[in-house]
Amino acid sequence: MRIESNLKAVLLKIAKQLNEAKVTWAVGASIVLDYYGLLEESPHDIDLIIQIDDIEKVDALLKGLGEKQSWEKSDQYSTPYFYEYKIEGIKVDVMALLTINTIDGKFTYHFNEACIKSIWKEDHIVIPLTPLEDWFVLYALMGNREEKVKLIETYFKDKKIEETTIMEELKHQGILPEALMKRLSAVKENINVYIRPARPDEFAILNEVASISEAHWGYDESFMNEFRTFYAINAAFISENPTFVYLRDNQIIAFYGLILKGRFCELEYFYVRPDYIGKGMGASLWQHMLRQCALLEIEVVTLVTSPEAKAFYEKMGAVHSGDTASLIKAGRMIPKLYYKLDWMHKA
Repeated sequence: MRIESNLKAVLLKIAKQLNEAKVTWAVGASIVLDYYGLLEESPHDIDLIIQIDDIEKVDALLKGLGEKQSWEKSDQYSTPYFYEYKIEGIKVDVMALLTINTIDGKFTYHFNEACIKSIWKEDHIVIPLTPLEDWFVLYALMGNREEKVKLIETYFKDKKIEETTIMEELKHQGILPEALMKRLSAVKENINVYIRPARPDEFAILNEVASISEAHWGYDESFMNEFRTFYAINAAFISENPTFVYLRDNQIIAFYGLILKGRFCELEYFYVRPDYIGKGMGASLWQHMLRQCALLEIEVVTLVTSPEAKAFYEKMGAVHSGDTASLIKAGRMIPKLYYKLDWMHKA
């Protein structure tokens, strides 16, 4: 995530008060996209989606944190409850019953607790997130957010899109733009690509994936025999440690496994089948791993890797902390890296 420290501090302050007041709320828009790694630049403001029953309570709380601002009404929206605040220099937009004027009529986003599918947790403060799927629809309905629609559309090309309440709302409200429906249908066809927890009885397949992935770098048979012995995964490991598989057309094409050590963890396994290397699968799996670590409130992920894979992990944001002796081959040094999390989580 690229969220700046001052914006994060304001958001955490708001979140603490809203949670203590038992408000049903979630962040939306750019912060959601940033959470999924879709933005090049950090968000500049905060968008809060509020359940209608809580909107006046939120208004009172935020006026206590900053100044309520005047704003110009846009013909693009008919949102009945929209407030803007300036809190410690950060623009905060708050809305309930977000209503978008489309060529097919008005669409109202009826936000409630059932809409919350993910959370970000930091400093023990929970920040709910509206679904990325919902913003795919909302941005498309707005008509002038095509760049963000394409970012989300690309993200879902190799991931399973979840059914959310907004899908039923489109039908219920009779807002079914042909172009949006076609795009939703195309994205849903990718349901054959998804990540799920590994099953203990899949250990043999995972060993195969790890072996052919490591062999991709051209190691000789002697080295690979040692690798298969030393890094063999078994059913017990899968049962006792967070282990996830990436499937495409019901075939496991990648997986990772973590060893937890309090607020730290070791990325013990992270392998992608060679024919999928360089196609974005590793990056998707890495982001999934970070979200799982955030859920577990892990602060630092450590790993060792082959020299050939070092560049990938650095691209993902890991920091090279030095080299260590290989446990497979005497005299061989391999990179060790770490990644410091900010505790962001997609459930």
